Amino acid sequence: MKKKLLVICGNLAVLMGVAGIFLPLLPTTPFLLVAAACYVRSSERLYQWLTTNRWTGSYIQTYQKGKGIPLRAKILTVAILWGTVGWSTYLIGQPLIFLIQFVFAILTTILILRLPTQQLGNSTKGSKKE
Repeated sequence: MKKKLLVICGNLAVLMGVAGIFLPLLPTTPFLLVAAACYVRSSERLYQWLTTNRWTGSYIQTYQKGKGIPLRAKILTVAILWGTVGWSTYLIGQPLIFLIQFVFAILTTILILRLPTQQLGNSTKGSKKE
């Protein structure tokens, strides 16, 4: 049951990540990293497909090589996170739910900001030398 749930979550994250390739306000890399984390714990086949796919593989491989996440993706992820928390707090209006969301949003923001930021100059210099 746990593996099935992880595959479903991974599939949803892939859909959001692929949409982020084409939609400028939706971050790609964080969603694909979530999908990779779900797949690596549930399906080796799906993990291999995701990390070697021509559309999604480069995002994950760049992160795995320690090059980080683009600054734009970090900013958009944090903005969407806090916008969602604000909107849901407005709709629900329950103080306890707000407190729980607020704590998780702070922890998630700290996690995202602590991830390495991709330096664009390093990737282009490496390709010119080869």
